Amino acid sequence: MSKISKQQLKLHEQAMSLVNLPRALKASEKEFVLKNFREECVLEINKWGCYVTSESVAWEFGIDVTGCPEYPDQREKIVDLCAGIGTLSYHLAERFDHIDLVCVERNETLAMVGKKILPQATWIVGSVTDDDVISQLIDMKIQTAISNPPFGNIPMVKKMKDAQYQGAEAAYRVLEVAKRVARRATFILPHNLLPFRYSFCRHFEYVENQTFEKFSSCTEIKLKVGVLDLSLVDQKPFRNTSIPVDVVHASWPNKPTKTQITQLDLFDAA
Repeated sequence: MSKISKQQLKLHEQAMSLVNLPRALKASEKEFVLKNFREECVLEINKWGCYVTSESVAWEFGIDVTGCPEYPDQREKIVDLCAGIGTLSYHLAERFDHIDLVCVERNETLAMVGKKILPQATWIVGSVTDDDVISQLIDMKIQTAISNPPFGNIPMVKKMKDAQYQGAEAAYRVLEVAKRVARRATFILPHNLLPFRYSFCRHFEYVENQTFEKFSSCTEIKLKVGVLDLSLVDQKPFRNTSIPVDVVHASWPNKPTKTQITQLDLFDAA
């Protein structure tokens, strides 16, 4: 366990006491859990790559996710991949009322806490790269995937079956899952995986990044920078690391529907 103060440990224990209550939590109690639950007390941070976003970043993240919904008069289904205790999803739910949330988290303790603070979401306890989890998500017809994924080489985030990306970066593996289960994605990604820099820089700039180019060439996933400059929101966007990151939008070629495939077959036959 990472070193935390006696006061932090005391507050964490109070948060867990709230989580273990047999009743639903009040809004103020949920906020207390979000602020004081310490992942270091239940898992190895480096092993899981679990870097929790600050509350201010999680709140402003919604600007990039649902600022321009494709169908503003319809509900939007969003999946939070590697959701942790649901920090990003909780603030989305507080900010917008036209979304339905699905949270996927492998760690049972984090998922248990998440279910307490975000009971209205559909929680799936399992690895985002497992075949059965991916099948469930595909059946849900999800519009948007969001994630603050693990950073670095995290062996626990295994490659998908028939994965296009064969590298070791866990964040890229989660991004490929997003491509398989959703129509678009908004992620928080570290600068070393991006073809540009925006937050925590003097100005926006494109950079040459062979790691990203290899990933993009095999997956057809493209990235563009989000509107949120994280350095204006919080100089320390994570609780457990100072890695510089940006909010990014991911896109990929849409797969043809069954109707489109049938039309193409008829055209070819003619």
